[in-house]
Amino acid sequence: MCISIVLRPLFALALLLAPVCGWSQSTQKLTIVSSIRPLSLLASDLVVGLPVEVKTLLPANADPHNWSMRVSDRQLLASADLMVWLGPDFENFLTKPLKQLPRERQLELGALPALQWPNEDGDEHDHSSHHDHHHHAGRDMHLWLNPNNALEIQTALAQRLTELRPDWRETLQERQQQQMVLLKNMQADIQRKLSPHRQNGFIAYHDTYAHFVAAFGLRQLDAVNQFAEQRVSAKALQLLQAHAQSARCLLVEKQDAQELRTAKMLALPVVVADALALNSEVTTYADFLGDISVAFENCISSAPN
Repeated sequence: MCISIVLRPLFALALLLAPVCGWSQSTQKLTIVSSIRPLSLLASDLVVGLPVEVKTLLPANADPHNWSMRVSDRQLLASADLMVWLGPDFENFLTKPLKQLPRERQLELGALPALQWPNEDGDEHDHSSHHDHHHHAGRDMHLWLNPNNALEIQTALAQRLTELRPDWRETLQERQQQQMVLLKNMQADIQRKLSPHRQNGFIAYHDTYAHFVAAFGLRQLDAVNQFAEQRVSAKALQLLQAHAQSARCLLVEKQDAQELRTAKMLALPVVVADALALNSEVTTYADFLGDISVAFENCISSAPN
């Protein structure tokens, strides 16, 4: 009898708390880990107002092509409810560690079916002197630089998050719609600003910008290299110097000594287009896209040498 008296109020309390516990589970914080910061920006824009923490695996100065996993990186991966990455050919360092993470907790963006890819049937500039280093099946994996792909990425993220938290569906759909309106308006504005100068060519230091170039119909004449450690051959240098005669600038991701030496050798001004969102003041994908577009405008609208 005593046991019954003790348990009865506890059982009643459990019944009262049952709906609260169910609510608590559905609003429990999720952790999204993205391999690089531009992907984190896309995720953060989508989950505004939801209990989601977005973390970036690689530090700002890391090379995603050649990163070595640290213990802290592995711990971060293990904590992820969803790991967002580009794919094994761009981020080979993740291939083995991700075998320990269930497939339903991974999102490989390079495998999304509706992405737009530049240069499917040809090339807008000469790659004969370059290595096909960070392309997936011959494709450029810097896919976040096309705003149409950015929307596809957010669609895939929303689907995965809805699977994890079905009662977030309406909020995620609303955020997707807001992002679509914002980015479509930005695309139109960028197109309007860049179109008058689209025939003016540029040279890229690192062959990074093909998705942006294709999205806005721009003219990349050449690229110095496809990865930082590559040495430029004498033949490639001769071709670069020939292309530099009609280029408006050398587009770089950061102004290191090597980039500045190359610009001096080619007699071109340097313009920084931060493709990896290294600038910590950029906190949304729209800000990131805006900064990239301003860099291109500064380059191709400038007077010829």
